[in-house]
Parts: sequence; structure tokens; C-alpha cells
Amino acid sequence: MNIVQQQWYGVLAACICGLALGALYDAFWLIRQHWRSAGLTFFLDALFSMTSGAALFVLAVSIFQQRMRGFLPVSMLLGGILWELTAGRWVRRFWKWMHKRAGKRKFSKKS
Repeated sequence: MNIVQQQWYGVLAACICGLALGALYDAFWLIRQHWRSAGLTFFLDALFSMTSGAALFVLAVSIFQQRMRGFLPVSMLLGGILWELTAGRWVRRFWKWMHKRAGKRKFSKKS
């Protein structure tokens, strides 16, 4: 595999990783909405930050032979934005719909 193909593979892998991190963030959002606690929010945000850093490290080490490329975090960000603009909205809408039907409290917008 030549260097250009390897870099495109890395961009694709980083976008997929960003999608997965977006899904993880929304899963943490659902947990935070169910149990409203400052301590839990801090823990979940710290866990998400460590997971994001670990994913970036694994991508940099495995695909790019320990070289950090500038487009790697940008590609992960694009994957996260893609999640937010597609499936992330549907997950939150479904969650709010379920709780409205169950007569639960209304949730604030995603912060």
C-alpha cells in the first residue's frame, strides 16, 4: 500500500472513530439525563476525554507508525459532526419522545 492510500485509509478510520465517539457521547448524555449529578457528569466527561485520547493514540500508533498527522484529529472531528447531524439527533428525539409518553420530566437541550 503506498503512502497516499495509507493516508486515505487513516482518514476513513478516523472518521469512523469519530462516529463511534459521537455515539459514545450520546450514550453518556442519556445516562446524564437519567441521573442528574455533578459528580457523574464530571466522571463521564473525564471518561470520554480519556477514551478520545486513547482512540487518537491508537490511530496514530497503528495506522501512521507513531507519526501524528494534523488531519487525524480533524477527521475524527468530522466523524463526530457527521454523527451529530445524522443519528445523534434521532437518538435524542427518540429519548425525549419516550419520556414524554411516559410522563417523565422534560429534558433540556444537549449541553
